[in-house]
Amino acid sequence: MIEKEELARVLRNSTESERLLGELLVQGGFVTEEQVHRALVHQASELLYEVVRWKAGRFSFIVGVEHPIAERAALNLETGSLVMEGFRRVDEWRLIEGSFDFDEVLYPDAVAIERLGGKSHLTLKERSVLEAFDGVRTIREILGKLGGSSFDHCKIVFQFLNSRLVRRKAA
Repeated sequence: MIEKEELARVLRNSTESERLLGELLVQGGFVTEEQVHRALVHQASELLYEVVRWKAGRFSFIVGVEHPIAERAALNLETGSLVMEGFRRVDEWRLIEGSFDFDEVLYPDAVAIERLGGKSHLTLKERSVLEAFDGVRTIREILGKLGGSSFDHCKIVFQFLNSRLVRRKAA
């Protein structure tokens, strides 16, 4: 929604401000309140999904606790839905985890992609992941550059390996 350079400028100019980043972006006309709300819901959800994957820990949800910053964000997240999605992802992670090593190097299989009918049958996110594989960078490096949901990207890598759209580079 905003270019990195614009974000950096907003952050530099906001060092003295007590306003939240989303408020500054809305005030600057970079985004709408609705876009900030959707981004915060997505970010909070992804963080919770990562926490659900932890092998050990104590969790508690406290109803009725108020904090001024949380009040300003007012996400009104559905706790039950978040937890169920988190556990669904845990189940899928179990399939994905052992299927590749993050330090592996993958490259696209042009023949398999052509047999699929080209990249046009892929979603935008799938295309961006596929195009990132260059036979040089590791999966870890690529996922770091792509940003976004590590779960979504790893699921795509898993699907690409299983459908043979990408191949492992020989050691």
